[in-house]
Amino acid sequence: FVLQVLEECGKKGIKVVIIISAGFAELNKKGKELQDKLKLVAEKYNLRLVGPNCLGIIRPASSLNASFAPAMPPQGKIAFISQSGALADSIIDWAIEERYGFSTIISYGNMADLDVCDFLRLLEKDKETSVITLYIEGLKDGLEFIEVAKRVSKKKPIIALKAGKTD
Repeated sequence: FVLQVLEECGKKGIKVVIIISAGFAELNKKGKELQDKLKLVAEKYNLRLVGPNCLGIIRPASSLNASFAPAMPPQGKIAFISQSGALADSIIDWAIEERYGFSTIISYGNMADLDVCDFLRLLEKDKETSVITLYIEGLKDGLEFIEVAKRVSKKKPIIALKAGKTD
């Protein structure tokens, strides 16, 4: 179903799609093949993809909630970029309860297209963001991440947590 909808978005000229649905590369080989098909459709129509298997994007200053989170956290100066949608959702709940503000919350999931480096580049220029926090499960290109993070951290502090990979 997601492939069909993505194809329809491409035909309509939509430029960015957030895919919150799970069941892709995080699941198994068949899911990875399906995710690869998403990438082909996106390339065909010059679409950019967030996800799949993500929470989405929230910008409190713009009242933008392009996610499946049911509520908006308060506005602040800290950006949170998370590969985990579940962690992002928990952070939103905590932020609302504690009245802790965010400039942006981005959950990017499986990185079929856009990844943490793309979002660091975006937030580097964002006037609403003073500090960037990251929750990373994996990277597409570690050297690119180091290069981008070094540059961005000269302008804005970055606090990163890399989740473990042991049994």
